[in-house]
Amino acid sequence: MKKSALYLLLIFSLATNLAVAGSVAYHYWCKAERRSNAGLTCGQKPFGRFMRENLQLEADEISRFQTLFSQNREDLFLLRDQVQKQRKVLFDLLAQPEVDLVQVDQQIEKVAALQARMQKIVVNQIINMKSSLSEEKQQKLLDVFRQRSGYGPFGRGPLSPGRGKKMGRWW
Repeated sequence: MKKSALYLLLIFSLATNLAVAGSVAYHYWCKAERRSNAGLTCGQKPFGRFMRENLQLEADEISRFQTLFSQNREDLFLLRDQVQKQRKVLFDLLAQPEVDLVQVDQQIEKVAALQARMQKIVVNQIINMKSSLSEEKQQKLLDVFRQRSGYGPFGRGPLSPGRGKKMGRWW
């Protein structure tokens, strides 16, 4: 009995170690894959590949779009950080024993103003992208943005495309 229990414990331990080793190897493989994407040309990166395959864009158009995204990327990151800080302040206000509704409303307005600034940057990027595309390519691009935002042909909900699965970033 003791011998069979030791064998079971050994088999379980071996299986656990193999699972951990496999997870670590997969993690480092994914990390190396992301690093290898850093040296790719614009037409080889996921965003460039999407633009080339689905919209039949040339390399110069793809690089122009990537430049457009990179111009506002830092501003969007800073605004996102500010939104997170302001949300933390909001939740700190809500955590107090006596909630001051005036302060809460002011904090909500601050968060909404930052989110509106972020939305304006993104919409301006889409408008700039759209302006250099043909009507057919504009429609394809907007369909993709619509799908990625959760508003597919069936509206927002579980039946809309992209719901229930993680959609990766393009750039």
